[in-house]
Amino acid sequence: MREKANSHFPIIFMRVLLFQKINITNLTILLLFQVNLFFSCTKETGREKEEGAIVADLWMRPRPPGVRMVSIYGKIQNNGSYERKILSWQSSSFSSLEMHESKLDEKGIMRMKEIPLPVVLPVGESNWEPGSTHIMGIGAVSEKEEEAFLEVQWEDGKKSVWKVEIRK
Repeated sequence: MREKANSHFPIIFMRVLLFQKINITNLTILLLFQVNLFFSCTKETGREKEEGAIVADLWMRPRPPGVRMVSIYGKIQNNGSYERKILSWQSSSFSSLEMHESKLDEKGIMRMKEIPLPVVLPVGESNWEPGSTHIMGIGAVSEKEEEAFLEVQWEDGKKSVWKVEIRK
């Protein structure tokens, strides 16, 4: 969406028509001036940025034969100006999806626990990496190795579809 600046084009155009000889050169200059004025005096309202605020680059490793679970990693970039909260997610490739976090306990053993769905910070990046935060795809529907798609339900009612690539 753009807000148009007030333009004096009709007044200038009438002056040229009434008080000067009109020729193609004057008319061309006047038209170029008007086009330049229009594009330099409009501003974005910010909605253009907000609509595509989340950028996801997700990946998973190839699953060994017979394994029905996979960890999904990647980066989520919130380019918007407000906090976004994921209410739910699903995938036709897995029977369920869970957010997990791996941490070393006091004995030095890596422990994984389920955590509530993440809140992506304003103008921030969340990194989901091996050995830390990641999505667990549980109960792979197909034995065949293929990319997956996650459908994300946001707190504001909007939905996104994220592609998960297979990377070695």
